[in-house]
Amino acid sequence: MDNNWKTALEDYINSTKYPRFSGFILKYKNDIPSWSSYQDVNSSHGLHGIWVERYISTYKKMNETNKRPKSSQRFNKEIWDKIYLNFAQKKLNESTTLDMRASTSTSSLTSCAEHDSSLSSDSASQSTSPGITHSASMSSNPQGHLSIIPQAPGQDRFIVDETDVSERFYQLQQCVHGLVERESVTVEADVDLILSLCSILLLQNNNRIHQAMLPYFGNHLYTKVRVNSIDLGLSTNNFDPNTKLDLMNIAEAVYHRKLDIYQAGSQILDLAKANNNLIEKRMILSTFHLLQALPFDNTNQEFSETTLITRYLAPALQPLFDERERNIRFEFTGTDLDDKQKRPPAFSGLPDLVITVFPHGSDDGINVGYGEVKKASMATNSYLVNWDLVRLAIFSKDAIDSNHITGNFAIHVVAPDCTFYLMKLTADGLYTMSEVDRIRLPMSVQDLPAYVSTFNRLKAVLEIFAAACNPEIGKACNPSWQRPSLLATDLTAMLDIKRNRRRKNSTGHKAR
Repeated sequence: MDNNWKTALEDYINSTKYPRFSGFILKYKNDIPSWSSYQDVNSSHGLHGIWVERYISTYKKMNETNKRPKSSQRFNKEIWDKIYLNFAQKKLNESTTLDMRASTSTSSLTSCAEHDSSLSSDSASQSTSPGITHSASMSSNPQGHLSIIPQAPGQDRFIVDETDVSERFYQLQQCVHGLVERESVTVEADVDLILSLCSILLLQNNNRIHQAMLPYFGNHLYTKVRVNSIDLGLSTNNFDPNTKLDLMNIAEAVYHRKLDIYQAGSQILDLAKANNNLIEKRMILSTFHLLQALPFDNTNQEFSETTLITRYLAPALQPLFDERERNIRFEFTGTDLDDKQKRPPAFSGLPDLVITVFPHGSDDGINVGYGEVKKASMATNSYLVNWDLVRLAIFSKDAIDSNHITGNFAIHVVAPDCTFYLMKLTADGLYTMSEVDRIRLPMSVQDLPAYVSTFNRLKAVLEIFAAACNPEIGKACNPSWQRPSLLATDLTAMLDIKRNRRRKNSTGHKAR
């Protein structure tokens, strides 16, 4: 393999009147990943550096000079990112092939592998023993500026279709860790990578996946992991179809002035009274409150975030999550969090909304959900929208760690769309933040029938919340599974200070 790249490079320099590094790379970009297979690099910058040295040394040797070539060897991010992705995929395929060969090797090799495995298991058990805390992971990295070094998962791993998701995620973390030691990442384009260093695997619908994750979670694995993460074994029943049709007809009648809101409100409350399902009752009440608050038609006038919350979001969302039977309160808040959990130092301000459970009926509450809100005019500002997503992830992760609960809910509103996420500590060192669904909230009475038409999906969202975010019935996860989050100093060091709305945003609101 070495002779192949040397021959190709020498031929290129000999046969080209004005050889350029970029010209060689463009000509052989499909071969470079194979020619680099024995190199130990974890970023596109690192791979670029290897080939710059190869080019310069070959150029000097062939021209019998100590002078560097005059042509530029500048790093082209778009080209080298694609080359690195192919390189990483080949490395991953080779690793898988080696594993398969090892499983069919001779008995002597098997016994040797078993011996190595036992040593690895001993090492893993020591790294996750109760006597060793995660403070070791928070120590300064002598080779870089991050306070966190990816920690290998122990024996409690996340397996999907016989694929070790925990190992894939750990490989991704190592890749990202190496990347941020060399170059900056951005909030607009790299939310997945930032969260991975907090041990959070972001799983969004419609395969909204960062390009750097493809070698690890490509070939539909990403979608399978997301579906598995939100599959709680619930036997979800659809919202009652007759009630749904009645609600849509009432909304249509109000819009066309055939019913006033008082008559409509009375009919809706009768529907709620006749329904025996508590979740469906709350959904019917959401329709009732929206009918009282919404304007008849959408307005093009820009309104404040406060107006968005009080007139549009509170009537829709508060009835859905407020539950007196379980002492759950849904609040748009400007006060301290009920469980007094300190927020990360880099995240100033409170979340826009908090869902709190009071298991003992006292003031000692546990936050089981958080929300962030942006009005419609902010939808194209990927920096602010994605920063809200990062904040939600950290809030939810810290609530799980501090309260030892199984799940936490995150609600990301970029009007009129509302995206629901379920955060879980899924395995040792792996938190999954999975998109459950995205619902479009009504901005007028005219939109109400469309909102009611989503009630089957919305009911599934609420059932997942009830099952996964209940501290009274949830089984606490092993504290040794927990991992630290990035510090404020880490974020300052790794984030690009420049903002650019033109950066490709794979995870944000408009990525679909």
